Amino acid sequence: MVIYDKFRQIKYEKILLIRKALGLTQKDVADKLGIAAPQYSNIENGKRALTPELVAKLRIAMDITKVPLTPQEVKEFEEALWTWRDNINAWMVDSCIEAQPLLERCARLSFESDLYNLYTLISVGFYRLLGKKDEADAAVSLLEKNYHNLSPANKIRFLIIRGTGYIDITYYTGAFADLYEAYKLDKTHKVAGHSLYYALAQCLTIFGYSYKAIDLITKACEMAKLTKNADEFINSANLLLAINLARIGMQDKAFELLGKCLEYENAKYTTVPIHAAIYYTFAAT
Repeated sequence: MVIYDKFRQIKYEKILLIRKALGLTQKDVADKLGIAAPQYSNIENGKRALTPELVAKLRIAMDITKVPLTPQEVKEFEEALWTWRDNINAWMVDSCIEAQPLLERCARLSFESDLYNLYTLISVGFYRLLGKKDEADAAVSLLEKNYHNLSPANKIRFLIIRGTGYIDITYYTGAFADLYEAYKLDKTHKVAGHSLYYALAQCLTIFGYSYKAIDLITKACEMAKLTKNADEFINSANLLLAINLARIGMQDKAFELLGKCLEYENAKYTTVPIHAAIYYTFAAT
């Protein structure tokens, strides 16, 4: 949690910088907040928690929308958000829960719409990790309403998040529409990772386009190898690849892959439904 502790201090310092940039004294701001000057001093020195309610009052007390983040602050915030995203993807539940309140406060304090949208996008994965469907759906709805104001990179991320959500409820037509649009946009902006190709391959597998699915799975695995902790993803991708290979008559290769997947699962004790995939592959033959 070092990065979050460091970032928290930067945000408290930011309040001080904003006040000074606006030419306000601690008493000026304290009076606007309706508290004593020593109480306000505790906010600036980090002794008082930055609750959402307090942030809202600070927003009114100081016209901080006119004071942009410094490049260093933007970098720190983005690093913290991506670290959180990586922890979500790694199912590091306790770490994700611990970081979330702080990151939400920082997102609101940043007053940078694109960074707040990025926080909201990543929060969808956080809520899905915790099984909080209503919260995840609410975040998606908020992004849908603001879609036209999203940056190109965040539009791609949003389409991937909504598309993978559609896969979870087996609405594959909607999933493919979103994911293919993200795929087209990403040819220009290059922000999507291997998950986009894998999700598209899932849709194509359902639709019966095995050759196209195999191409996308192969591409996804190549991209995943350039990231950390790719083994489990590649194992899951090989399950999908085996199904498509069996469909086009390459049963020997399909069962060879499934054997490797089974070895991986036995070694790592993962939750991949390997046996279901084996039965599915038998059926495809």
